[in-house]
Amino acid sequence: MIITISRQSATNGLFVAQLVADHLGYRIYDGELVDEIARRSQVDPCILHHFDEVPMNPVSSMLWEWRSSISPDIYRRHVRDSIRAVAREGNAIIVGRGGNFILRGPDYLHVRLVAPLDLRIAMYCAGEHVSEHEARKWIRTHDELRAEYIRKYFNHSINDPIYYDLTINLEGLSLEATADLIVAATEKRKEEQMTADQTLLPVDELPGEVVVSLLPPPVVPVLPVVPGVMPVPVDGVVVPGFPCGPRGPCGPCGP
Repeated sequence: MIITISRQSATNGLFVAQLVADHLGYRIYDGELVDEIARRSQVDPCILHHFDEVPMNPVSSMLWEWRSSISPDIYRRHVRDSIRAVAREGNAIIVGRGGNFILRGPDYLHVRLVAPLDLRIAMYCAGEHVSEHEARKWIRTHDELRAEYIRKYFNHSINDPIYYDLTINLEGLSLEATADLIVAATEKRKEEQMTADQTLLPVDELPGEVVVSLLPPPVVPVLPVVPGVMPVPVDGVVVPGFPCGPRGPCGPCGP
């Protein structure tokens, strides 16, 4: 099972991911994903961090490609390949990087963490020891960057609920309770997958061949119409019946 966690800025997404990983024994890929991309592309990780979840304008893109042979499009390709490689190994949590737009299917649980702006400002101020003004500016800037990154490179809205299986509002929930919800949803998804797998019969247990008759339908004999006699259908076969009425022959008997 793979869990992806998309998060609004200052929702402690990485900490929640760590709590979930500790409970399930999963690996976490956050900055580690950038290191994996660096290993695959043989590029300094410090350079790749300039591309990580940040959209680039065309001028910056050309400059970085000239300096490092890496462009946003090349980086995005490495991100896709690395996320799919992690997914093949299984039992991992991918934080951000558009993982929920890359991986689709029942083997993945896509989570979105949100919280009111005032709560996120309070959490950021407490964690980073900055002023409320600085926290508000940082949060809005990073929310916009992440939204633009998803829009530009995946052509989707980061807030589109259809791309998430579980959206959690942190207001009124502790980080531990948030992690518990994700763990419970993961266990339920795994249980449903096991049930679905058990309902699929192995090939040697499939029912025998179904014989379909290709014989032509039975031929219904058509008897000639006798003038003055009303044809009567009996068991699907037209047979001579009763004389026509006193006013003359009926329609089937002819004029």
